[in-house]
Amino acid sequence: MASAAYYFSKLTLDDLQLEKDYASYPAYSNSKYMQVLSCKELARRLELDGVMNVKVVSLHPGTVRTEVNANMF
Repeated sequence: MASAAYYFSKLTLDDLQLEKDYASYPAYSNSKYMQVLSCKELARRLELDGVMNVKVVSLHPGTVRTEVNANMF
């Protein structure tokens, strides 16, 4: 499960753990970007191995009507 937040990733290879300048949302968006990249790599490897009956997807779940964010705003 990815997120549209991956669009906002500013991944830097010299500081993958954000040890120099940590903030929660950049960390979250970077993690979602890495999930998208992992899915692309898995799809590529499966195709190279001739596996054609598996579909690899990465998606944003959308907004779900729950009370999970009831106290956030």
